[in-house]
Amino acid sequence: MIPDSYQPADWRNTTSADADNQQIGVGFNLLDGSIMRLALSLDGAKDLAETLIQSLSIVHSPSSSGSPSVDVSMSFDGENV
Repeated sequence: MIPDSYQPADWRNTTSADADNQQIGVGFNLLDGSIMRLALSLDGAKDLAETLIQSLSIVHSPSSSGSPSVDVSMSFDGENV
């Protein structure tokens, strides 16, 4: 269960990576109609992507949904995650 301290949100957008500042922007639509925009470090974004892929593969594994899992590998600067 997700703790109550986490605000429900829908993903809105992801910017292109900014190589000079080593950041990427991610936006979320909040329930009150506002938009939260975060500038993540590229390392933080890689960690986020890895944990999302891992968490989603557990939720959507063949044993949990009956559907085969889909490869959602991403590439950051030539690295496979």
